[in-house]
Amino acid sequence: MTYKDLIKKFLNSETNDAETHEVNLFLQQPEAQAVFNEAWDEMEPEMKATAPTPDVESLLLRQWKKEIHKRIAAEDNSSIAKPRKPGYLRYAMAAAILLLLTLGGYGIFNTFYNGQNTEIAMTVANPTGKNMLIVLPDNSKVWLGPGSTLDHPKRFDDDTRELSLSGEAFFDVTKDPDKPFIIRTGDIYTKVLGTSFKIEAFEGGAPIVAVSTGKVRVAREHDGEMKELAILAPGEQVTWDPRQKKAVKTAVDKTEVLEWKDGKQVFNDLPLQDITKVLQRWYGMEITISDPGLRQMRLYTSLTNGMPIEDIMEVLAATGSFQYEIKGKTINIHKKI
Repeated sequence: MTYKDLIKKFLNSETNDAETHEVNLFLQQPEAQAVFNEAWDEMEPEMKATAPTPDVESLLLRQWKKEIHKRIAAEDNSSIAKPRKPGYLRYAMAAAILLLLTLGGYGIFNTFYNGQNTEIAMTVANPTGKNMLIVLPDNSKVWLGPGSTLDHPKRFDDDTRELSLSGEAFFDVTKDPDKPFIIRTGDIYTKVLGTSFKIEAFEGGAPIVAVSTGKVRVAREHDGEMKELAILAPGEQVTWDPRQKKAVKTAVDKTEVLEWKDGKQVFNDLPLQDITKVLQRWYGMEITISDPGLRQMRLYTSLTNGMPIEDIMEVLAATGSFQYEIKGKTINIHKKI
């Protein structure tokens, strides 16, 4: 078997331990790059045929890049072989990307080494579509929204039940007074004992925590210290404004918070451009608004994830008095002529 064939086998996760070791040794050699590139080019058409949308790919690649560095670092620390050359990282990243794309993006797509301890954690991704139900090791339930990822341990063996979220999700937490449930979203930490609540924390946006039942404590880590932002009761939410560096606590309809997990979302006085961002996550489509005035037009409406996009656009067009065109995976919104 040639090294090119062996590399293809390795990228398809079909090598045994001895073959994997042989690939790792070969990738340290100067001539490896040309062989690897040739194998990669021959496999690329198949990879592209199973690849998700660019938005999905971007979402998952960010997570993969973060975790592959951890895996390689862990492997290097435990290895007695000579240090790998910088080019090895490129090969490992390429292998990770190929595996990512062939998985299609849904469900659990990776296990990774956790630098905190030796516990194995699971990364779950829901790039587009409907909310995804996840049952955690303690039987807590998570409804993971489109465009979101969740990291959680395979087992909750420590004194706390810790996980991290990028995006939005609804949590129904099993009560366990001896093990607080903590969700990390960037530098915002949400701590509960047993309750139901929703978190929205997309990259670049303002994190929001809204409570349906029970009580929730929200804090922010800054300069190594935790600062409490709010203690929330049912029907309350807190929004962290990263620009003004302050937390804003407001009332929220707890029924709407609860119904979000079933795909129903109420938009109260929101700009059309913010509503279309949600629809893009739901349907994996690109939505453009040609007129600046339409982008800032504020609407009151209720939509359900799973409705045909044509029906949703009819509702929005009637509410906002605009026109639209659907062409493939693109929607163009413009003023009425």
